[in-house]
Amino acid sequence: MPLARGTARRRVPSPKPPKSRVREADTRNQSSITSFFNTKPAEAPKKKRIVLREETSGMNVGHLRQLARMGGVIPFGEVAFCKTMCEICHKGDDEENIVLCDKCNKGFHLYCVKPILPSVPSGEWFCDNCREKDRKKYISNRKKLEESQSLIVDFFKLDKPIPIVTKYYFRKSTVASTTPMMTAMPSKPPKGRGYLCCYKPSTDPIKIKSQHVALASAMFQQNIQYSYELVYRSGCAAKMNNVKFDEERHLLKEICKSDREVYEQTIKMSKEGFMAPVIVQQDDIQGFVVIADEPIKKNTLITEYVGEVDVLARNEHNSNDSIMDLLRTGDPETSLVIIPEKFGNVARYLSGINNSKKESKKKQNVQSLRYVIDGAVHVFLVAMKDIKEGDLLMFDYNGLDYNYPTEHFV
Repeated sequence: MPLARGTARRRVPSPKPPKSRVREADTRNQSSITSFFNTKPAEAPKKKRIVLREETSGMNVGHLRQLARMGGVIPFGEVAFCKTMCEICHKGDDEENIVLCDKCNKGFHLYCVKPILPSVPSGEWFCDNCREKDRKKYISNRKKLEESQSLIVDFFKLDKPIPIVTKYYFRKSTVASTTPMMTAMPSKPPKGRGYLCCYKPSTDPIKIKSQHVALASAMFQQNIQYSYELVYRSGCAAKMNNVKFDEERHLLKEICKSDREVYEQTIKMSKEGFMAPVIVQQDDIQGFVVIADEPIKKNTLITEYVGEVDVLARNEHNSNDSIMDLLRTGDPETSLVIIPEKFGNVARYLSGINNSKKESKKKQNVQSLRYVIDGAVHVFLVAMKDIKEGDLLMFDYNGLDYNYPTEHFV
């Protein structure tokens, strides 16, 4: 029986003037890890002196630009200093898409920086030169993870240490079977039988460890905790995620028995240390990407798209670039989105295709599908064709609506 098609990312309105962001570290089950990495509490941002541009009225250039976008009046004497050139292409046009570094105060086009930004960040943003400290931290964290298996076990909440095996045995029952926002398609399994199949995990202990270390390193750098399920934010009850409220409920059907067994087996394997056979890598142009570490067959359930669930109305100015559509009610106050900002998994690192280029569309090998489990909507990432080892995993961020800007994607 078919379920509903596609999820997509939406482009939200221009951000409001910068607000101080409160970063609350959720230390549940993470105390041993954070102490190991000597995580320091966030300090209040220091006041920075901006030569000339701040001296007349004390207004930051970023504030001036934001004020102009919002239709505000710029104080006399500041206009001459509002012209910002992109440090990469050395052009001052298309100012609506120029972002300023919060440390060096230099300007960059959203599509000139690497990786490309889908929208102007509402919080702090730093250019590559000012982010050198983060790169060193990433390398340092990765080295520590490679040397300590206990850190990996704690981070992924594994039932036991990473396995040393030569083969994984499946049970028969499972083998038979508006921010920029991604949108997923309703799934359409063949009538009368299951659609999904389990991934075949790597059996090489070195590969298994590398996969875990790579993903944990990326998530550590972005302060994201690993999760196997959706996490509902305060003020967003789990009961709000009900298919009966969805506009496409006529297309969304309860997951069939065989597909559910595949879903449950996938979670079980992950908790045992057998994650999907993919590895996260850092790309100079795209940022973090996901590469197939083993061949993946068509219709394989790679992972569920998880993160924090919240109503769309509270995230209209959220600059997170990985927000996924979950429940579409037609009302921002009740529509739900997935935000992998504090919790997430490998799903947030999959690349998106360029919807304006035919060649890019041909590279799509994964699709996002919405399934219903016990009346609640979930988003799965499923292989839409056979994927070879070494292939980049890519899916359409605009499965239903063209809400996520992809024209500058590779």
